[in-house]
Amino acid sequence: MKKSVFVISLCLGIFASRAFAAEVSIKGNINQRYDTSNNYFLVQSPTGYTVKSTTNGTLNFLAQTPTTSYLLNTYASYFKYLGPGADDAGSLTSGTPASANFSINHVATELTAFNFAANWTRADVATTNLAQTGVATGSGSTNTYTVGGGMTHDLSRIDTLNWTVNATTTS
Repeated sequence: MKKSVFVISLCLGIFASRAFAAEVSIKGNINQRYDTSNNYFLVQSPTGYTVKSTTNGTLNFLAQTPTTSYLLNTYASYFKYLGPGADDAGSLTSGTPASANFSINHVATELTAFNFAANWTRADVATTNLAQTGVATGSGSTNTYTVGGGMTHDLSRIDTLNWTVNATTTS
């Protein structure tokens, strides 16, 4: 593990302009949560208690050189409804929301900086409908992909030129 972190740091340092070192930070966590209710889905006649078991985790990587920073944030989750009240959810019995975000920020000069970002998010259709309407309908996942980049240039102390391009698609 130490050897791969060193190799990654060395590669990032070489690819960044005139940098021969990089500071690398890796953070992660895992959580388990249980929610229970006798009318979890807010229906007229609940069938009993519902327990929602949720397991989620994050893993984040940050590498920085004197002029460039690279950031990767990841998130994954799994949830399942248990108990007699789980029947009130309809087709929704479990889900796997997840996301990943990667960004690069580069300071070219004291006055000019560039950035790039890419993002992916997966959300369960039934969970989204439940949160928005109170009824769990539909099935499957919604995937959203976003890519963007830009430049910032300080013209003077009070004037800044910003240029940004973004593209998003959802399926």
